[in-house]
Parts: sequence; C-alpha cells; structure tokens
Amino acid sequence: MRGDKVFVCCALFLSTYIAFSSCAVTTPAPSTPKPSTPTQPGTPTKPPPTPFDPNTLQCTVYNLTLKLTNATYDDNLASPHSEQFIKLRTDFEVGVMQVYDGYKPFIGVTTLRFSKAADGKSIVHFVVEFKDNGTHLPNLTKALVGGILGKLTPVPVAPKLGQAACFKAPAPAVCPVPCSSACAPSCYDNCCQQGYPQAYYPAPAPPLPATCPNSCPNTCAPVGCTPACCNTVYNQAPYNYGKRHHAPKPEKGSKKHHIFRKHHRKN
Repeated sequence: MRGDKVFVCCALFLSTYIAFSSCAVTTPAPSTPKPSTPTQPGTPTKPPPTPFDPNTLQCTVYNLTLKLTNATYDDNLASPHSEQFIKLRTDFEVGVMQVYDGYKPFIGVTTLRFSKAADGKSIVHFVVEFKDNGTHLPNLTKALVGGILGKLTPVPVAPKLGQAACFKAPAPAVCPVPCSSACAPSCYDNCCQQGYPQAYYPAPAPPLPATCPNSCPNTCAPVGCTPACCNTVYNQAPYNYGKRHHAPKPEKGSKKHHIFRKHHRKN
C-alpha cells in the first residue's frame, strides 16, 4: 500500500511540474523590420571623381607608360642589350617619332624599360622630351585611339596611356655640409656620421672690374687693380716734364732764355 501511495504522489508531482513549465514557456513575438529612414532631398551627394585627362598635363619632359597589346612579356625584355628589347624599342620609338613628325617643339623619345602586365603583355615605360613647357600630349593620345602606333612598323597598343606625369630629375649627388657627398643622394645620418673625408667646394671668385679707380691705371684691370700693379712705376701716368723735350721753352729775351742758350752752346 505504501508503495502505491508513493507512486501516486510522484505521478501527481510530475503532472503538476509539466503543466507549470508549459505555461511558463511563451512563444516569442515575430520581429518586425525597422523602417529605413528615407534620404532627405536636401542632402548633398559626392560626385564621382573626374577621370584624369593627360591632354591637360603641362610639362617639358613627360614620364609615360603604354601597354603593347601584341607583345608578350619575356625575360629577355629585362635586358636592354637583348635583341628582343632592341627590336621592340626601335619599333616603338619610330612610331612615336612618326606621330610627332613636323611638330617643332618635339625633341625625342627614350625607352626606359619594359614591365609585365597583369595579362602577360608588355608595358613600355618611356619619356618624351620637348623644347618648352606646354601641353604636348594631344598628338599622341589621338594616335592611340585606333590601337596602332606608327605606319612603317605598326605596333599594336592600348587606346589610352597607362600613366602620365611630368618627369622629375634625379637628386644631385651632393649632400649639405657637414655631410660627405659620398652619402648622396640619400644623405642619411647614419652615413654622414661615418667620418668620410669632406669635399668642400669654394665659392667662385667675383668678376674682375672693367676699369680701375682714378688713382690706378686701367692697364691693371685684367689683374684686379691690385696695389702691386697700381704702384708700379711703369703703369703710372707719365710726368709732365719726364723728358727734356717735354719742358716748355722759355720766351726769347728773358733771363731764362739767355741761361738756356748759354748752356746749350757749352754742350
């Protein structure tokens, strides 16, 4: 009997616990999406960046790149003395010279090197030089639109330049004093403190005067009107009575004329 009572009590307890737990669990409410705030009509929007136009670039020497669509990059193009490098450079430079044929400011074109593009083609790095500072690229950009550069030996190229900028001259191989010029062009402190022999360049001498002061003859101008030249007897102005025939003769009948005539007869 006791066992049956215990069983009945346990059954009642479990049924009560299950009913209570089912009432405590609630179904979550469905989440509603937050409404997006509409853009105000007065809010300014950033305009897209304007593409760079190389025709407006004003330079004397241009540093440019161009993709050669029919030239696959090869390791031989890394050496400027290889036959492949020389041939491709010659064909390309002839094409550029034909573009600027008759353009008076044009001086020349120089191929610097070749590099590999993402698709395996060749990219030529070159500089074009002109006589004066101006916008000289419209001739080249118009010729590239058709995708062919040159007429004698046509070179297939991209219709647009890759990069375009003014060429910057390399830094001079001189460091400011007291750093030695052996550390140029970087001129880093760790190099300047090594104690290299310093080479000093004296300032140029001032130009010599064209004429000398009144107290010095102009014949001393080539040597700088130095006191050693100005005080030399040969360079001084001649005396009025340096020689006998330069002295004025006395008038006739005067005492000086009589003495002068008497002295002349004795000699």
